[in-house]
Amino acid sequence: MHILKLLSEEVFDFSRGELTQAKTRELKLTLNNEFRSIHELCMFVLLSTRKTELLRATLTALAAYLSWVPPGYIFESQLVTALLGLFPQAPFRNVALQCLTEVGSLQMPSEFDAHFGTFYRMFSQQLVAILPPNTNLAAAYEAGTDEQQAFVQNLALFYTGFFKVTGVYGVHGAGRFSGAYTCRLCARSSIAG
Repeated sequence: MHILKLLSEEVFDFSRGELTQAKTRELKLTLNNEFRSIHELCMFVLLSTRKTELLRATLTALAAYLSWVPPGYIFESQLVTALLGLFPQAPFRNVALQCLTEVGSLQMPSEFDAHFGTFYRMFSQQLVAILPPNTNLAAAYEAGTDEQQAFVQNLALFYTGFFKVTGVYGVHGAGRFSGAYTCRLCARSSIAG
């Protein structure tokens, strides 16, 4: 999984300025064509193993790929469900949230709007189990461990990316409770006091 993560970073992140545009385009096309195998491997691990380190490595590799994966691999498979299933579990929470942030930040064709609404509803339901609606995020951040502080930061990145892409639609498409919950979290997280 570590090798897959490095491959994605090399082709999609670090190759800027290092490789010619033609070579980068060729590598991206090849990797995109081979993504089915990568997706199958990641899904097999996510659905079949309970080994913490292997799951974390898989989630980390997946986070590197999700920004360019064809939408069908995300919403027409069990990927989102698997990520949301790992999200409440403490050992995977932050890295699963990083993956969910990538998914929530994607510019998708309008045919995926219903999937985005469902995704947001499911995410909000999982979040309530982790973070009660009356939580003061600023105080929780101040008193939290490094892991808990990273969670609050990752949560802020999730909402920023999601609402940047979906705007108000994300809240309305997700239902009244989710929108109200999000507004309460945002109001309580105000550091300005």
